Formats: sequence, C-alpha cells, structure tokens
Amino acid sequence: MRKTKEEILKDKLVKKDEEIRKLKEELSKTQNELDLARLSNELVKAKTDEMMNTCEKTMITFNDSLKELDDLKKEHKKMIEEMKETQSNQKKDYKSLIKKIRKRK
Repeated sequence: MRKTKEEILKDKLVKKDEEIRKLKEELSKTQNELDLARLSNELVKAKTDEMMNTCEKTMITFNDSLKELDDLKKEHKKMIEEMKETQSNQKKDYKSLIKKIRKRK
C-alpha cells in the first residue's frame, strides 16, 4: 500500500516534531547546566572573598602582634640597660660606703 503525499508529510512532520522536542530537551539541559555553573562560580567568588577577608584580618592581627612584640623587645632592652645602670650605681655606692667606713676606722 502506497502512502499518500499527506501521509508522507504527516510522517515528516511527526519526525520533525520529535527532533524539535529532543533539541528543546537538550537546550533545557544545557541551560540548567549553565545556570548551575554560574551559581557554582558565584559560590566560588563568594568563598574566595570570604577567605580574602579572613586572610586580611589575620595579616592585620599578625602585623599588630609583631609591632607589639617589637615594642616589648625595646622595653625589655631598656629595662636591662636600666638594671645594668642601677647595678653599676650600686657598686659605686658600695665602694664609696666601704671607703667611708675604712676612713672612720
């Protein structure tokens, strides 16, 4: 049995409709993947920004700690110098006192 032109056109139309449906599904899938990739990219950017902020705060804290440590080192050095000076003065005073005591005898 031969198909009429109308039946042939209907068959072609059905095939084209099926192709169009498959292409639409593929397009929808691709769009979903693209949306997912965009969201993923935004999440990466947000996480990177958060990590940068944390790093920046840590660096500030670290630099403040270094400055504080440097100040403490300077203060320690100054105190040691003062102690040396005090010790030297005490030795002088002690020697002077010993001389005075010897003179009195």
